Amino acid sequence: MHSTKNILRLPKAELDQVRNSADQLDDIMHLKAQLDAALEEIDTLRRRSEGLNRNVVLPRNKFTARLANVLGPDAKVKGTFARIHVQNFHAVHEEYGDEAAEELCNGVGAWLAGHIRGTDIIGRVGTCTFAIFFGFGARSSIENKLTRLLRRIEHAPLHWKDKVLNAQLSATYENVDDRAVTHAPRTDTKNAIAG
Repeated sequence: MHSTKNILRLPKAELDQVRNSADQLDDIMHLKAQLDAALEEIDTLRRRSEGLNRNVVLPRNKFTARLANVLGPDAKVKGTFARIHVQNFHAVHEEYGDEAAEELCNGVGAWLAGHIRGTDIIGRVGTCTFAIFFGFGARSSIENKLTRLLRRIEHAPLHWKDKVLNAQLSATYENVDDRAVTHAPRTDTKNAIAG
């Protein structure tokens, strides 16, 4: 049996270099297979989670009706009501048109709905305004949650055609204590949060 060195007629140093390169290529191929498997698993989990999202952005009338039901005269519910305003809606509308501005708001709404608890209620109550009722939350924790939500969505660009739309948001909030609501409460501007 001939040695590899004799068949390829390579000096030992070059033969060792070829072997090392082959080993590195094997390692790279193994890592690529692991990455492909991980990406496939992430995609599977993403598709499953989309089906599990319990929150739906309600239109204004359904949001108000549901909120009135939750905070009806016999209810003893406490919570915090927040309004989130898409500040750059009109700028996006002027620059790219109706479709882009609507896509921006739909993206913001879907993102918000996906990042709140299933017991919270979200609605689109204006052209570029969303409302969320956070039940049972302490005021300080809701303020922190809103701040985190605004910062996170502003750093999660939305893609529309070949453009990237970045949301610029602000929020106001107020506590709701044991009272009936027949319309979305007006928020107190002293409790304003800028994204």
